[in-house]
Amino acid sequence: MDRVFIIIVTYNAEKWLDTCLSSFINMPEEWQLTVIDNGSEDNTIQIIEKKYSFVRLIENKKNMGFGQANNIGLQIALQEQAEYILLLNQDAYIDQKNILELIHAHKENPDYYILCPLQYNGDKTDLDAAFKNYIKNLNNYFYDLILNKVEEIYSVSFCNAACWLMPVECIRKIGGFSPVFFHYGEDDNYCNRVEYYGKKIGIVPQSLFCHDREFREPNTAFWNDFSRYYRRLLLKVSNPQKIGKKFFFERTFLKLILNIVKYLLVFNFKKAKCYVNVLKLYYKNYSFIKENAFNALNDKAYLK
Repeated sequence: MDRVFIIIVTYNAEKWLDTCLSSFINMPEEWQLTVIDNGSEDNTIQIIEKKYSFVRLIENKKNMGFGQANNIGLQIALQEQAEYILLLNQDAYIDQKNILELIHAHKENPDYYILCPLQYNGDKTDLDAAFKNYIKNLNNYFYDLILNKVEEIYSVSFCNAACWLMPVECIRKIGGFSPVFFHYGEDDNYCNRVEYYGKKIGIVPQSLFCHDREFREPNTAFWNDFSRYYRRLLLKVSNPQKIGKKFFFERTFLKLILNIVKYLLVFNFKKAKCYVNVLKLYYKNYSFIKENAFNALNDKAYLK
């Protein structure tokens, strides 16, 4: 049996916790489940300690964000010689059979570094709404589905990290998540880095999981105009396909200024103000962003 290291990052997760963890109660002894809690203020810690003694629980004193919390688990997985790592959201549910389908798919297709199941909504009545956008260009899959000749795996350029299976060689080569992303964008950046190294990201239609977020209110702290513009900027300047270009980081300042001027000329002061704030934050974190972008080109980037 393969050594599978399951990592779940939690933050105020009590609503989903029982459904998320219950499928692992009788997991193989070679599997390890680690929960990294990001300073929950509800009953997440108490529920895990009382009902799920098989879970290794690591408590962060503050919210470190999705990527940095996962990096703690990835580091432990390397130290404890995991063969596969499964990243799972706190509001996601997958059973052991579907995890084994992902492992089988990787063994048959070892050039894939990230394998994702089909992503359903919480009650399995439809595909997850955002997931539909990730696979909308997979015309071959839907054609194959009609003809009853579905392939084992379909290549995509991105799938969100709600449920990722990765072989340990992915972690050794690609490393962890970039610390410039606190929440959202870190999985986009990771997929860019996987493709930079010539490896693939795939959807495994024989495997499925539920992502119970259909009725969750959007977090305005991460989805306002400023956050979206800044995240888009970070993704651009952290893409390993681009960072080697001469004066790439410096030219970004000029492009931001040009955007500010463009929106001022059309009296769109709201967007102009957003880009002013993006420019200020980029200037403040310039050295940090540039250093971490180049760090992504190292083996085991962002991990010790």
